[in-house]
Order: sequence, then C-alpha cells, then structure tokens
Amino acid sequence: MDASERGREQRERALVREAGRAHSEGFAVLRSLFDPHGAEVAALAHEFASVFLGAEGTAQESKALLAGTGTGGCTAPPPGFSPSCIAEVLPPSLLELEEQQGEDEQQEEGLSLRRDREQFCAVRSQVCLDASEVLVERVLFSPLLLACVRAAMEGSCRDQEEDEGSRTEGDDHFAEGATPAQKPLFLLHEQFVAKPPAGSGFNTAFALHRDGDALPAASLLDPTVSYVSCWIAVTDASVHSGTLEVCRRGDTPEKDTRAVEVSAGDAILLVHDCWHKSSLNELRAWRLAYLPQYSSCVVFREGGRLAALAVPTT
Repeated sequence: MDASERGREQRERALVREAGRAHSEGFAVLRSLFDPHGAEVAALAHEFASVFLGAEGTAQESKALLAGTGTGGCTAPPPGFSPSCIAEVLPPSLLELEEQQGEDEQQEEGLSLRRDREQFCAVRSQVCLDASEVLVERVLFSPLLLACVRAAMEGSCRDQEEDEGSRTEGDDHFAEGATPAQKPLFLLHEQFVAKPPAGSGFNTAFALHRDGDALPAASLLDPTVSYVSCWIAVTDASVHSGTLEVCRRGDTPEKDTRAVEVSAGDAILLVHDCWHKSSLNELRAWRLAYLPQYSSCVVFREGGRLAALAVPTT
C-alpha cells in the first residue's frame, strides 16, 4: 500500500469514528465526506437542476446555476415546485403501487421496487441519465457512507486510538473494527431539501422537529430500530442560507440548538431522535441538500404495509 492509499484509508477511518459520535450525541458532522469538486456532488447538483428545475447543460453548469453564477442567473422555482421545499426523487405514486387497486403483476412490481435492490437500482438510475447512476453507486450505496451510518446507529466498536501497526496488507477496508459488525441496513427514503433563493415567495424555514416523528409510532417503541438521516450538502450552507441547527442529545431543544455551517460535500448525520431546525434562506442562491435515510430493519405501517422503501444495502 502506497502513502496516498494509506492516507485515504486513515481519513476514511477517521470519518467513521467521527460518525460514531452520533450514537451518543444524536448527530455528527462529517467534513469532506465527498469531494466538493468531485463527481458525486456534481451529479447531485445536476440531477436536481435537470429533474426539478428543467435545466439543461453539464453538471458543472448545474452547480453554477444553483450558486447564481451561471450565465442564466439563479433559476427560480418552476410552477408546481413543492412549497415544502422537499423534492421527492421517485414519484410517490410509483412507490405505492402495491397499495393501489389493480392487477397482481402491478402490485408485485411495486413490492419489488421497494424491497429489491436490483429492481430499485434499475429504476433509480433512469431518473437522470447523466447523473443518477453515479449517485446510486457512489452515494446511496457508498461503502464509506454506509459504514458511517452503521457507526452512527451503533457507535464505533473500538476506541479512537487504534493500533495502526497491527494492520496487515490485504486486510478488509474496514476490517479493523472501525465500524460495527455487519447487521442488516436498509435504504428507507431519499429526497432533496431545496431552499429557493430569497425573494422566491417560499417560506424556506423548517420548524423544530425530529425525523423519527415521521415514522410509525410502533416502530419507535422497539429499541432495536435505528434510523439515520444523512444530510449531504450539495451547496455551501451558512446561517444566512438556512443551514441546519441541531441540538445535542440531553440538551434543551428550544434553547440549545446551534447552527452548523457546512461546505458542499460535508454531511451531517442525524439519529432519528435528534431535534433540529433551519431558518430562512436569505441569499440569492439555492441552498440544496440531499437526504438519504437508512433504517436497521424494514419499517411497517399499521396493518403490515411498508412505511417507505426497504431496499437492502448489501
């Protein structure tokens, strides 16, 4: 292993250890989880701008468009853009086929899409041909991201002071115990959280809440259920653009939230009971985040219906 590979592996181990803080504190901030100038961030910006804004051009042009530095300025939300500032990647109607009245074949297709990784990836990769395949392989099912999610759910298996000298050539990428033992992990949901530029007429603030409040109540009574949201910054986010304000577990949500300013490529991991909010976007540029969410088990609604996706990550 050369010096660059060793440096990359040490950086990734440090990110996983930092993710483990979410297990005790409710959240963790991962700096440069993705390269701000890399293919992943560019693909996220391009997918959103192409699918939800109807923009044309390259991935780099999409990034400039969102930042307000493109030749066409910063695109305002198109007619029909969700007033909640939530952009669902896959249409809810597609994900609810099994609940519709219809032929058994249609219902089976819906179940397959929500629970079968191959079927999900085949459909998901077609959302934006220039970007979605990159997102599926290098973001949604990124080994590093998934290792961070597991650490957030269960904590690190070892102290941060690992014995790096005990490692031998050929060991598995995360085999030293920087991550918990491999347990089932499912993709539960994904969406963009997109705050349009100031002056768009949208109320871009989010009230104090916990992501777990959206889960069926019965699932939160089971202590074995874990649920982690990965808030990935696609654009820089500051107090002026409405970045996340989070509350450490054990503090008072109404008084002790603090703003976490991030750069594109950074991520904030939120355990399901972490209180957080965000303020208005006051800038003349989009504030865009991508939010994949993962669960430790399949989550059902009352009556045995799937609450959301249940796509195995392995």
